[in-house]
Amino acid sequence: MAHLKFFSSSATGGFHVGGPRGWHVPDANTSYAWWAMNNRFHVSDSLYFKYGGDDSVLVIDREAFNGCNATEPVARFADGATTMPLEHPGFFCFISGSPEHSLVEKSFLVSVRNPPIVPVFKPGLRIRD
Repeated sequence: MAHLKFFSSSATGGFHVGGPRGWHVPDANTSYAWWAMNNRFHVSDSLYFKYGGDDSVLVIDREAFNGCNATEPVARFADGATTMPLEHPGFFCFISGSPEHSLVEKSFLVSVRNPPIVPVFKPGLRIRD
C-alpha cells in the first residue's frame, strides 16, 4: 500500500514526513492526514521535513487548521530541511507555505501524547499474589 511507503519512521522517534521523496504534493494513493491518524506520536518524538526552495512548512494553531487559514502561522520554516521536535502533549498542525499547494493536499494534524509509562522492576524483586 502506498501509504506505508509515503512516510517512514525510526525507532528513535523520528518521523520522516513524505518518506524518501520528502514534503511534496501527495499522489491519489497517499495522504498526510491518513498517515498522521495511523501513527502514535509521543513527547520527545520529532518530525523531519525535507523540501525544495519553493516550499516551506508552517505550524498553525488548531482553530486556523480547522478553518483552513494559513495567514498567521505560529512558526514558519523555509530552510529546506526542518526538524520539528514534539515537546509537549497536544495537537500540532502543519501545512505547506507554498500558495500553489492546497491546504487539503499538504496539511496534517498530529496528536502528541505523553510517553507510555513502563514499569521498572529491580532484579530480585518478588511480586506477591
